[in-house]
Amino acid sequence: MFLERREDLTVEMTADGTTSEQRTLWSGVSATRTGADVRMVYRSDPSFGEIERVAQAARAGEAHPNLSIDTVGPRSTAEGPDLDDDPTPALLRVAEAVARLQPAARVVGRAVAFEQQVRVVRTGGALVEDRRRGLRLRFEAALERKSARSSAVVEVVRPPTAIDLGDSALDRVAEQLSERVEARLHAREPSPGEFDTVFGPGIGGVLVHEIVGHALEADVVLDGRSWLAEEDGRVAPLELLILDDPRRGRAAWRADDEGQRARPVPLIRSGRVAGRLHDMRTADRMGQSPTGHGRCASYREPVRPRMGCTFVAAGRWSPEEIVNSIADGVYIRRMEAANVDLSSGRAVFRVTDSDRIVGGKLDAPLFPYLLVVEGRNALSGMDRVADDLAFDPCVGSCIRVGQPLAMSVGAPTICTGRTWVVR
Repeated sequence: MFLERREDLTVEMTADGTTSEQRTLWSGVSATRTGADVRMVYRSDPSFGEIERVAQAARAGEAHPNLSIDTVGPRSTAEGPDLDDDPTPALLRVAEAVARLQPAARVVGRAVAFEQQVRVVRTGGALVEDRRRGLRLRFEAALERKSARSSAVVEVVRPPTAIDLGDSALDRVAEQLSERVEARLHAREPSPGEFDTVFGPGIGGVLVHEIVGHALEADVVLDGRSWLAEEDGRVAPLELLILDDPRRGRAAWRADDEGQRARPVPLIRSGRVAGRLHDMRTADRMGQSPTGHGRCASYREPVRPRMGCTFVAAGRWSPEEIVNSIADGVYIRRMEAANVDLSSGRAVFRVTDSDRIVGGKLDAPLFPYLLVVEGRNALSGMDRVADDLAFDPCVGSCIRVGQPLAMSVGAPTICTGRTWVVR
């Protein structure tokens, strides 16, 4: 049985400093009967007596799988905030700081915060409780000077152990945003072709999330859709270590939605595939132990194996050494997934902010383009990993089978095998 209470808050700040907010709150309970004939029943805003009714319905098989009992769903609320954070001052502070540094820039901000409290109990098991909370700020600056226009985006998240982001961290965001929107006034069109590719701190986490993490979610493996599942030899340099640890990142959890303790899972280690991400169902089918990765988007949805925080462990190179080793390449600062084929490992990303590398030095910024990555080439060529591990520079929610879930990624500066720039 899974009980959930969740509150979401979104605050929008326009270029003139006006803010608006939307808050939603929901609570619900679901009961799932496992085995050959799976049954799931759920109800919104249950009373104590209705919780028992839901459990009885699941045991008796009174409802079709995923059929609700009197569901009303999330609701908007004007009630006082239960969330610990009011992100409005942080949005305004960054906007004011950018105005001092770059008076002509227009800044738009967005804050997304949530708090989720869950309780899980299994037949014959103890009650397991967990509290999850997250805060993500996104700032976009636009600048126009003479005939040139530019835009830049910077995101920042609150670490799970911090109470707030702190003024110094917000001032650094403003400085980074101001510098980048100025630099991008001189952006050039990218040249199509094949290039060595360097991913800045944190950005490589987006890459491994898509081509490694999804390919090793155990339900994908069981369905025969994973390009990595059949790889029993060496797929990466010996020193490369890729893990998923749900206890880290902006939306960390200590126990999953089946009450299993979350633990780190090595995905790539010593050059080989080292693990899978399991919920209880997939672990049972593969004769393995659950890894604490069983999650659902809400009490209305079935549990699936999901990533928590997928990252590349720090290496021994310095970031400067990696850039200096590239004669002709691209340095990626921001990107987002566009299309991933898990059966082949081929992925296409939309790169929104990057620089050319010429003769081991960062050159002019580039306009957005598509980057084509072959998973095998990317992993086998990931032989330069820096020591500047960073988390969550540009990530939001990951959607699988219609279920959005807040995710985290991380990586130091890394260089992959050659990729293709497509205009």
